[in-house]
Amino acid sequence: MISNKILLIQDGLIIITSELFSLPSLIVNDDIDLSVADYGAKLTVIGRDFAIPCSALTHFEQIYEANIYFYAEQPYELVAEFIGCLNLNRDEILKIKGAYEFSIY
Repeated sequence: MISNKILLIQDGLIIITSELFSLPSLIVNDDIDLSVADYGAKLTVIGRDFAIPCSALTHFEQIYEANIYFYAEQPYELVAEFIGCLNLNRDEILKIKGAYEFSIY
């Protein structure tokens, strides 16, 4: 799993990762998998796993859009490089949040 930093923003999340990868310009639903994990959710994008904590899932409940922006930070660089953006189905996120809450209670 890729360790990352997550920032909550008005229209979704920013994930800052230390590993550089590329997002294709056209991503199909088969390339994205969102599943329940013991900390919240695990987002798998083209074979790479990202941890989405429960607080980020709660943030998605309060906003209308579910955008995730990816940035890669490299050592000794001031500004992280933009990798790409995903727009997730908000209903799927809410289902995962419900499943997570059911599993912990």
